[in-house]
Amino acid sequence: MDVMISYSHEDTPLMRAVKAALKEVGLTVWVDEDGLNAGVDFLSKIGQAVVECHSFLSIVTSASIKSKYCKDEVNLAYVSKRPIFAFSLESKSECFTEMNFGQKLIFSGVRFTTVGHNATDDRLAERAKALSFDIKDLLQKLNLFVTADQVSSTSDASQRKDKWRTLEKFRRQNTIEDDGAREVVFDVTVDTFWELNFGNKEEKVDWDVFEHKFKSKFRNQLEKFCTADKDADWFMQVVKEELADKNSDPSVLYKERLFQFCSAGKQDQRLWFSVSSYIAEYTAISEVFSLQSTVRLDAINKLKEYNSRAAEETLMDLTRDRDPNVRATAAVTLAKVIDEGNQRAADRLAALLKDRDRLVRESACVALGRLKSAEKVNDLVSVWRNDVISTVRAAAQLALEHIDSPEAKEAIHITKILADELQLLTTS
Repeated sequence: MDVMISYSHEDTPLMRAVKAALKEVGLTVWVDEDGLNAGVDFLSKIGQAVVECHSFLSIVTSASIKSKYCKDEVNLAYVSKRPIFAFSLESKSECFTEMNFGQKLIFSGVRFTTVGHNATDDRLAERAKALSFDIKDLLQKLNLFVTADQVSSTSDASQRKDKWRTLEKFRRQNTIEDDGAREVVFDVTVDTFWELNFGNKEEKVDWDVFEHKFKSKFRNQLEKFCTADKDADWFMQVVKEELADKNSDPSVLYKERLFQFCSAGKQDQRLWFSVSSYIAEYTAISEVFSLQSTVRLDAINKLKEYNSRAAEETLMDLTRDRDPNVRATAAVTLAKVIDEGNQRAADRLAALLKDRDRLVRESACVALGRLKSAEKVNDLVSVWRNDVISTVRAAAQLALEHIDSPEAKEAIHITKILADELQLLTTS
């Protein structure tokens, strides 16, 4: 479908007015008007609609900002790289006063159409019609009047790249526009930032120095999005972990790494846009894959189609989460996202075989089996032989059988011989 509408059921009259305008310009619309009484199956249909729609429209009100369902739907739309629009009685800046840190980051790249609290019915219809033409215009630019499956499976890589570039430009423009009113948002290209602060000859700087310069340059943006000091600290810590050179001192930032980060798949290498977009995607993915998410299964099933560096890196980070349920889910999902032979991911999953939590160890076994990580056979054999929990041992055995390498077959064969001998000793 062309548009999926996300809204709180308290705002049904507003949703229906927007829906009518969308259909009037020829757009096909999917919307839940039956409520959530149908249970898990219906929730699954909502998640499926989010990942298959050509564009996503959020009716933003106080009720939807607080709604767990609406938050999950927006997060999934962002992760799935759906073009996101918003229709609200309030301006983007007014809505921001009610949003948490993650919501503000995600909605910063969303096109807002504002109506006004005391708008007449004619004004509401006028603004809804303008929004409808905006959506239709973008879909035409993205050439998305085809099925979602056709878009994600197209073999024309250059055509697919053009679509994401158009979407990236759309998101970047919306970080500096609020219903047509241009707001001043300072940003610089990464090379300009580096030259002004460190000079062209410097190839690396201490992270603390970079962080100080970054916070000083983008103080207004950080204050706008971060509701507390801990938000800003978390923001910078996530960026630090992403930019750290995995093979050297994490307290040092290398120029080459920063430039790679800002240029990956982007035409416009602006520093704030690159960093904030990464944090927004990181935040959305974290929410989408939490066990409290109402769209988690849909995200897991579809994420492979919208694979991104942020998705992989976020899942890697989630394998270190304090919540064992999150670590377990991240392990299994990571194996679905990455390609076989990803050594860094295999190393991280192997480390989870020693996790304190039984479910995490089981999930790590399943993930390594799915990746057919032959180099981790010895680790799996150790779990199979030594783990005190029978279900973990069973998961390790299944992983070894799935890997099906000569080393795995030999390990299974030897271990079974020993097990048979022990059985004979105990029964004779």
